[in-house]
This record gives sequence, structure tokens and C-alpha cells, in this order.
Amino acid sequence: MAITLRAKNKDLIESQKYSYLNSNYASGVGSIVVVNSDQLIANSYILLGNFGSETSEIVQIDSVVSATHTLTLKANTLFSHSESTKVTVIPYNQIKFYWTALATFDSDNLLDTINVQADSLYTIYKDSAHSTGFGYFKFYNSTNLKITSQSNSIPFSGFSANTAQKIIQEFLRSLNQKDSKLILLEDAFSWLSEGYSIATTELNLVNREYKATVSTDQIVTHGTTEYDFPTNCSEILSVWDDTNSKEVRECSLEDVDKYNSDLYSSDVRYYIKGEIIGFTPDSETSITYKLTYISKPATITSLTDVIDLPDNKFYIMKDFLRFRAAEPLGKSNGQFYYDLFMKSIEDMKMASVSRGGSVKSMGIDYYANI
Repeated sequence: MAITLRAKNKDLIESQKYSYLNSNYASGVGSIVVVNSDQLIANSYILLGNFGSETSEIVQIDSVVSATHTLTLKANTLFSHSESTKVTVIPYNQIKFYWTALATFDSDNLLDTINVQADSLYTIYKDSAHSTGFGYFKFYNSTNLKITSQSNSIPFSGFSANTAQKIIQEFLRSLNQKDSKLILLEDAFSWLSEGYSIATTELNLVNREYKATVSTDQIVTHGTTEYDFPTNCSEILSVWDDTNSKEVRECSLEDVDKYNSDLYSSDVRYYIKGEIIGFTPDSETSITYKLTYISKPATITSLTDVIDLPDNKFYIMKDFLRFRAAEPLGKSNGQFYYDLFMKSIEDMKMASVSRGGSVKSMGIDYYANI
């Protein structure tokens, strides 16, 4: 059974220059006249018609006569085209499809390079060689050899329900067809990241370990007392002195000098200053501390990114997307969906999910700042 990979053709014409045919043309012509050729240049590829139409086709310009707006083509047209047919510049005329065993792109694993299929909304490639792994594609210009970065990974096993792809897809399905076309994928990713950040931040109020990471080493050397937080660190939970097998306690910025004095010089403390962690007093030798911290909520950038929430309540993200979409779509029900979203988060907070042995503790932890 072949796996079908699809590249969305309409992505090629977003914000591209266009004109219209000045008259009717039979098939097999080698030149055409457009209403305005100011934005059209030799060697460019153009789409005659709209993606998905049976008689649409992609041709390449050989030369342009600006005075008459005449385009000479490198090959004759295959279909007839009527006056006012849209003529759109497309920056790429081919698509390269790739396969990898893991969700890590590798440009060496090229499956095939095929022409953009103008008569379809998608350019389709069927991979009969693999049943597992991940697919990718890149748009490619066979004349100037320009190529885009790779697409999001496409899992051959399909997208699970808690992936960004499924959540965004279900959100768009909940809108009418007209509204769904007004939502940009970039906006959906941004809203999904924002909602996920809110949810995980709220959960950390009642279960600080929910997004805690595995401890990471921080090597402290003599002469350097301050260090940047780990890249994805939101909040330091604890510092452990591996050499002396004891916890390092925190001190306030006001007490740094005190712990640096002779009286306290053997009593090491750490302090936080913005996104910097400092140690006082200065270490005489190199020493390794283990930092445990709450990680920053993940930014959702790929369709395969997973929304990890307790009890598989990833579906609440659709409510947040509806809330964010309400204003640009001119809807008045945004607050309703935001309230649903927050209500679901409160339910999760009350459950206060424990990661240990899938045991749930009821109630809010005593130290939670609610």
C-alpha cells in the first residue's frame, strides 16, 4: 500500500504578482498578451488559470515585450484559455519529496522531484517503498535552482489526536468554509502556542513538577559567579551540590554580600537575578551543581508537535483557538470560548495531576499561588 504525500499548491501563489490574458487563446500557442506585463520577467514560471482547474497549466516565459505586454513562451500551451484568465507568477515549478526513518530531516533521502500539478489543489507523490517513517517536501525552481526549506514532517503512521495538525484541523472544521479560509496557519500556530503556555503555566501553580525537567549540570568555576539560565528554563526549583551531597539554598540579592563575607564564606547560596543564576561566595575550585527547573512552555511550530496535557485534555486548545479567532472573524462569542478554556484548566488544577505512578491527588497544593 502506497503512502500519499501532498504538497499544497496554493502556497506557491500567496502574495505573488499577477495579471490577466488580454484575449482568448486556442491551445498550442507560443506567445500570449497580458493586460500588464510590468511585473513579469524572462525565465519566470507562470500559472495560467487557478490551481485545481482541469485546463490550468504552468508555462515558462522566454521573453517579454513591455511595449505590447507580449510574453513569448519557452513551450506552446497545452490548453485553450479565455480572455481574463488569471496569469500568476509562481516562484517554483517543481517539488522535491523526501523520506526519513526518524522525524529529523535529511536532504540525502530524496524520493523524487516532480512538476507542480496545476490541475490539482495539491501536488501528490505516492511512496510505495516505505510504510513507516516521515515525509517532507521542498518547493524547487529548476531554472535558478532556488529551493525552500523543508516542510513540517508528515508521519506515515498518521497524526495522533494530540498533535498540532489534528487540533488545528478540528478547529478549522468547526468554522464555516468562508471563515476557515481567513485563518492563516501562522496565526493558528501562534494562538496554539499562546494557549499551551497559559495552560502549562496555570498547571505549574498547583503542581510545580508538571513541567520540571531532568536535572542539568551547572559547572561553576573560580572567578565567575553568575551564569545564564538554561535555554528553556522558566523557574529554578532546586540546586544540588553533587560534590558535597547537599542542597544549596537560595538567598536574596540583598544577602549576597553577607554570604560572601568571612563569617558565611563556607555556606554557599545561590541567587536569581532576572534570567541569571549566581553563586556566593566565589568558588575556590571548579564545582558541579545540579539544577532542576521548570521548563518554558514549548512553542508550537510543527504540525507534529504534541500538546501534552493531563488526562488527554488537549481538546481544550480548540476552545482557545476559537477565542483568538473570534475578533479577526468579527464574532461576538470569543469570551464564551475563553471561559470554557479556563474552566477546563481549573478542572485540571483541581485534579493536580501527579506524574508518579499515574496517581492523582485531589485538591490544590498548600504552596500554590492561586
